[in-house]
Amino acid sequence: MQKPATTKRRYLLGPVTTKFGAAKTGTWRVVRPVYDPANCTACKQCEKFCPANILTLEKAAEKGGKHNLTFDWEFCKGCGLCMTSCTRHCIEMRPEREFA
Repeated sequence: MQKPATTKRRYLLGPVTTKFGAAKTGTWRVVRPVYDPANCTACKQCEKFCPANILTLEKAAEKGGKHNLTFDWEFCKGCGLCMTSCTRHCIEMRPEREFA
């Protein structure tokens, strides 16, 4: 059996940047994530998969309380990775024009 050919190429998939720096990318966002804390279990998957690392999830102080998810709107690109990584469907993407 032959070994599969190996390549040294690496491909970046999705909205990823290799140099993020301090560029304020929120100005060209077309859609915006909207958080609904009703079903949130504070699993922090949205924080983990955000390529810009702009999410902060604070767990509720008391049991049964609502968690709080904050976004840094100056750097949010509207990529939707937070929405797709949320297993409880607590984040949805809405058009930016609704918030102008």
